[in-house]
Amino acid sequence: MLNKTFYLDPLFDLYLGNYSVDKVKKSASEMGVLFYPFCSADDTLLLDIDIADDYSTYLESKGLNRPALILRKTEDNLLPRSTGVAWGWVKPSENRLLGCNAICDKPDDLIISKINNRKFCNEIGLKYNLGVPGSVFCESEADYLHAVNALKDKYPLVIKPAFGGSGYGIRVINKAEEVSLHNKYVEFYCEHGGFVVEPWCERLYDLSTNCIIEKNGNIALVRNQRLFSNSHGSFFGIYCAPVDHILNDWVDALEKAAIFAAGEIAETGYFGPVGFDSFVYNSINGEVMLAPVIEINGRHVMSHVTHNIRNQIAPDKYCFMRMISKKRAILPATYKELNSLLNGINGVVLLTPLRVRHDHDWVQPSRAALFISADSEKELFETDRMVRLRIEKQ
Repeated sequence: MLNKTFYLDPLFDLYLGNYSVDKVKKSASEMGVLFYPFCSADDTLLLDIDIADDYSTYLESKGLNRPALILRKTEDNLLPRSTGVAWGWVKPSENRLLGCNAICDKPDDLIISKINNRKFCNEIGLKYNLGVPGSVFCESEADYLHAVNALKDKYPLVIKPAFGGSGYGIRVINKAEEVSLHNKYVEFYCEHGGFVVEPWCERLYDLSTNCIIEKNGNIALVRNQRLFSNSHGSFFGIYCAPVDHILNDWVDALEKAAIFAAGEIAETGYFGPVGFDSFVYNSINGEVMLAPVIEINGRHVMSHVTHNIRNQIAPDKYCFMRMISKKRAILPATYKELNSLLNGINGVVLLTPLRVRHDHDWVQPSRAALFISADSEKELFETDRMVRLRIEKQ
């Protein structure tokens, strides 16, 4: 069996939407290290940044495998033949892997674009009664006007572009008088695949399901977890637990919805990793409801990363993966200093390097990723609180 070569470019959704990535490409490249936990001791991790050797030494000390090779873009890319694994299959990732002599066994580009477009998710939602009730997909200004008129009793409304996750491009229309204020966004989104208009929901919990769709169409490794997002819909954490009383109330409905959606995706010819986002909300009648499969991600998702780490170093424990912005946290320059800073706090692993180099200077990454594990939910979130008290700016 061939060894694997892993490459993570988190700009997958922006590439599919044909958006400019120039302003975010540098910071996004720092997240390539999050494929590290997928690598065995025989695999290669491709990066577009430099990292120091002490990063691997630190992760090894925490129980994570060290890849056989960590290769930066500027280095010699001629590798032995391997199986390429992309975060998501877009041309830049495919070309990066092909340039390293990797085999890219992947679905057709048009299939990948289709299943990641919110239009496809909206169609499945209408077929199986999934997603947000009243959600309308639009491809023109006329569609937009028709949608907001149909939803005139549902304000506030939300606009979501066809491509783009983690809160990207979301606009809120608070009242009818604001409809025309969003025309420039409507025009822009129409040039990039369209958009969804749907009623705003009072979210209580964000949930997700991930699975693997095999080449024969079988659906494997279905897992559920709880997500944490800010008020703008931007993801910042994933919670996996032996027992999650909030998640457990919705597992049957989540898995039923995921099987419907995954079956439709398999019918298109797609195979590979998939993630489905869902949420629990208060309806206008005060009833607690589930909106299952509000978004389809035909790629790896952060919950895949969380489960891979949990399986390696904290099986059966309560686990939380958290992202913290550089604007909020100051990290020390060395792992010795990090260990000293977190002295007395157990079960914490910094997944991202303390410092990375793009061209010349070593800098703290734009975002830090932490993995925390404990024996109970109470202990887990208390540990998370203590870590943030020590590393966040006060």
